[in-house]
Amino acid sequence: MSIELTVTPNDVPRITFEEARKRIAEMNLINGFLLDSIAEDDEKGRIVVKCIVDSVLDMDIPISTVKSQKVINGLDSIYHGIRLDVSIEKEKAFLGNTTIYDLEVEDRAADKKELPKRGRYYQALTDSVNLPTSASYMDLPDYVSITILSYDPFDSGDMYYEVKSVVESHPDIKYEDGIRRIFLYGKGKNNLKGTSAYRERVEEVVNYIVTGEKKENPDPVVTTMDKIVSDTKGKTEVTKKFMQNWDRIEHIKRDITKEVTEKVTKEVTEEVTKEVTKEVTKEAVLGFIEYGRALNDTDENIRSLIKAKFKLDDETIDEFFSEASV
Repeated sequence: MSIELTVTPNDVPRITFEEARKRIAEMNLINGFLLDSIAEDDEKGRIVVKCIVDSVLDMDIPISTVKSQKVINGLDSIYHGIRLDVSIEKEKAFLGNTTIYDLEVEDRAADKKELPKRGRYYQALTDSVNLPTSASYMDLPDYVSITILSYDPFDSGDMYYEVKSVVESHPDIKYEDGIRRIFLYGKGKNNLKGTSAYRERVEEVVNYIVTGEKKENPDPVVTTMDKIVSDTKGKTEVTKKFMQNWDRIEHIKRDITKEVTEKVTKEVTEEVTKEVTKEVTKEAVLGFIEYGRALNDTDENIRSLIKAKFKLDDETIDEFFSEASV
């Protein structure tokens, strides 16, 4: 994806309204910024999330509200907090057997190795805020996580992966901990079980989320989502929000670059300067990657910008991507 930038006198790249709108127009629902922007509208967010969850689970989930980019703080300041793309609440009338549904979109293949333990951490923190003190563990809500990905999380070429806890030594024994994790790879082979109508609908919905593509006669679910996506992309406030995020990240990157320069010029010998430059460049590049991802930029675009700005070889850039924490 390419984009034109203007540069202000203080060398901070700025993105114009038209450039930002063009960038948003190229997004699909797999982009966290777009999904987050839709979910901020209570009614439209509920409709889109319900379309996805109902299609995947093949049932009518009575959703009353969705929470965009729900933040759950760590148990202490030294521990990580988590940000879930969408947290779903059922209508109170249907809370007999409570279930928490979390919907996420994942577009960074660099996160593949982290998926299992990251999912474990997300679920544990979710549990920690949903079981009141002194309550029975049987009151802990069931947890269903649906993650839609642009890459194959387990490299088997399939669209559908489901993860549950099992008694490995006795697989016939059920282990009911109430946790269910579903991963849907947008370009995988349709390995779903069930009716052909169900299998085709899920494949069509997932493909639309990842690629934005529609059939000539799309499923009504896709038609409904696409209208909301189009309306959201056209909103002035969404474009302004993207511009604000872009501007904030560019200022952070400028400050990092300034810090690099100041640190390097303080060194008095060529050898020390060489080592410091290497370390500071690493710090700057890692910050560049992390803030680019926070803006939901693609790794491919971030990589191109790094190569142009820092003049690094592919091997060094690969090393920095592997060390980035976001």
